[in-house]
Amino acid sequence: TVLAASTLFTFGVDIYYNLFPILLTLKWHFRAWQISLFLSLSTVALTLSCTVMIDLLKKYRIRTRHSLLIGSLICSLTLLLCALYSSIWLTLANVFLLSLTLGTVTTQVTSLLSHAACETAQGQVMSAQLGLRMLGDVILCVGGSFLITHFLAFPFLLGSCCMTAALLVMLL
Repeated sequence: TVLAASTLFTFGVDIYYNLFPILLTLKWHFRAWQISLFLSLSTVALTLSCTVMIDLLKKYRIRTRHSLLIGSLICSLTLLLCALYSSIWLTLANVFLLSLTLGTVTTQVTSLLSHAACETAQGQVMSAQLGLRMLGDVILCVGGSFLITHFLAFPFLLGSCCMTAALLVMLL
């Protein structure tokens, strides 16, 4: 179940990373330098969350399962809002929150997946997860660009659904 939740969650993450620049271009006519600046700031937020947020969660003794559930819910809602907002400023603020949350949740999901497997199978489980993620990227490249050009919000709604499904799988 952890592998399924991890795969669903990372597919939602990949939808954001692969298709958000297209959304910025199609919906708000962003230029390449604007997308680069935005993604750079997003990456800084992601890096901060990977380093600072994990330590804060440990310091305040917040259980991994609880922070994963809350983080997946936040990611799901922020992806949903990316699809619905018409204001660029609300979308950018929303994506900054998404980046802060993604760094924390992605780190925890990877750790949880690694710990769920027995020591001799860890390499196989992590390889399976990476293979499933790459398969998702291939599907996303082929189908995502088609979907976003015909229905701008659909990939982000799909990403939100993937993260919600990951949340439900983690609850089981």
